Amino acid sequence: RAEGIFNLLSGITTPKKSLYGNKYMSFEIVASGPVIYFYTAVPATLLTTVQKALISGYPTIQIEQAQDPNIFSQLSKIAGVSGGEMELTNESYYPIATYKNTDFDPLAGILSGISNIAPGEGAAVQIMVRPAHSKWSRNGQKLAKDLLDPEKIAKKKYKGMKVFVDIALAFWKPPKHDEKIKDGSIKDKQPDAIDQKMSQLVEEKTAAPAFETLIRIVASSPDIHRSQAILQDMQTGFAQVGLPNSNQFKLKKAQSPQQLA
Repeated sequence: RAEGIFNLLSGITTPKKSLYGNKYMSFEIVASGPVIYFYTAVPATLLTTVQKALISGYPTIQIEQAQDPNIFSQLSKIAGVSGGEMELTNESYYPIATYKNTDFDPLAGILSGISNIAPGEGAAVQIMVRPAHSKWSRNGQKLAKDLLDPEKIAKKKYKGMKVFVDIALAFWKPPKHDEKIKDGSIKDKQPDAIDQKMSQLVEEKTAAPAFETLIRIVASSPDIHRSQAILQDMQTGFAQVGLPNSNQFKLKKAQSPQQLA
């Protein structure tokens, strides 16, 4: 259902796109004490469009206008806040795990990290998205093809290497990369099963509607150590959607509570 919603949202644009890009839409999961809420924040010009998209995916959904939630502890204020941004460990073309290639609900793992919030504590996941430029998809499709070409992969690796060879070992120096290609040792090599599978995954991801995405997670508690523990549980939820040998999430912590606020 969510996939259908994002297919609809991929076609929306906002005024002055060419100058500033599309405006972000924000999907938020907020835990305030033992209760978990779902929020969507969108530009006023897109309110009706996004509302229709949500209803098309979830016909029984109830949408209400709400005030901005406040998860920050009234006791410790900003001093008890921990958080940061989730980043990918690899290029964005490489996919993470989805409902299509896992036996569990990826959202369930994320929700479990904020399911034990006590009264006076709070936590939130903010996912900000906007349609990506078509250039991203074209570059991804090119990468998928390159993964099936061992020669291009070898050239890419070779360009990133700096080799320092002692003159005394010149006699034992291995042939240069260009020589290997010339004699056919790389040129004749076929992509292995891992490269083929990765090419397929990259092609599938980049063929779908693409969004620029920013993910923030934050936890608040009267005790800073408790907020850090909540944050760790949230990280664990995101770790479950990592795809081995492809991509996963890591947390870039905010340098200070003021950055989060």
